[in-house]
Amino acid sequence: VIMKTKFLLTIGILFIFAICTNATTMDFYTDGEIVNGNNFYAVNIWNDATVDMTGGVVEFGIDTYNTSTLNVSSGDVYSIDLHDESIVNLSGGLRIVEGLHRSTMYPDTGTVNIYGRDLEWVIDSMERVHGYWIDGSEFRITFARIENATINLYEIPEPCTFGLVGLGFFILRRKPKILHK
Repeated sequence: VIMKTKFLLTIGILFIFAICTNATTMDFYTDGEIVNGNNFYAVNIWNDATVDMTGGVVEFGIDTYNTSTLNVSSGDVYSIDLHDESIVNLSGGLRIVEGLHRSTMYPDTGTVNIYGRDLEWVIDSMERVHGYWIDGSEFRITFARIENATINLYEIPEPCTFGLVGLGFFILRRKPKILHK
């Protein structure tokens, strides 16, 4: 029994070591990017830095501080925690669980802007936003704390809507032909 316990303890320590050596914490004090191929355990964004996440993986979460800005259009992040007067703009990405983009947000303060289609604020046992990103993929964001935060939802029309509006303007701009006899 002692030998089995030592073996399991050794395997557990090696497993934790393997996870920790592949995962890093990244601190952004100036502007930066998180792109495909980046893999972090955690990310902290400080001062007035702006970080664009267009891919990559953040296993645990992203914390924003001071007046920093995080723009997420793609990628995999488990949670986002806002502090101070930071801003988070979401138009895609987040963790995919059971085929659905899901994430938890902890906005102590700051502003969260969500851009998508068919956005719906759902209040049941938790507060969350459900909708579709611009690429059509479904998402659900759960908010853990929102007392002092500002949450803005921006509906982005489908591309066909832009086309119809453009066609309408074109037709209205046409001058009617006057027939002379």
